[in-house]
Amino acid sequence: MKELHDRARRRHSRVLGISLFLLCTVSSTFGADRGSDALRFEASRHQLCFDRSGYAAVTANHALDVRFVGTRGASPVAPSRAPGAAAFERVVYPDVWDGIDVRFDATDRGILRSTYRLEAGVSPDTILLSYNAPVRIDDGRLLASFATGEISESAPIAWQVIDGRSVSVAVRFELRGANRVGFAVDGHDPRYPLTIDPVTVWNTFLGGSGDDYGDAVAIDASGNFYVGGSSDGAWGT
Repeated sequence: MKELHDRARRRHSRVLGISLFLLCTVSSTFGADRGSDALRFEASRHQLCFDRSGYAAVTANHALDVRFVGTRGASPVAPSRAPGAAAFERVVYPDVWDGIDVRFDATDRGILRSTYRLEAGVSPDTILLSYNAPVRIDDGRLLASFATGEISESAPIAWQVIDGRSVSVAVRFELRGANRVGFAVDGHDPRYPLTIDPVTVWNTFLGGSGDDYGDAVAIDASGNFYVGGSSDGAWGT
């Protein structure tokens, strides 16, 4: 796996047949001394925004064509569709909040895995996720509803490594006002780092940056569905 920490750069990832662009930048880009409070990405009506209060997922469309639209000190443009761009499996955003790194991984058991790693002594209450769409918690899962569909984050798990052993920690999503979500953590030891790990496991939308044509749909015994057709978008298949 390739981890991107130090330089702002673009990489291309295919996650379960879905093209996704992410841009990673150094943590100093987020500081007020650089004249900006936010790092923002826009991609086919999808935006991911880090700032001092968290990030915002603006719609449920996938990031197929990415345009850099905020702050300074990073490569300004990711070319549309970017043919032949290198694939990656992981991207890391260090110190999104003080002492908290956010990592995104491609995963074979979900759409995208997000991991929050907290240094010792950092409060999990610092993490705040903001959506511009209605969110709710259902059986431990976080659901966000958009005009284009719905995304689901699995019920989170958390753990600490103490004396060489992995120790489970109770954690759950917690609503913190209109369309804002955090993590409620019970019984962790603040003397040790903490990891919180939800997975984006399901979505109810299909589409891309071009015209898509579905000719056949089938469902297997496990509930997976398959769509046959063609696309003019940046799917890369």
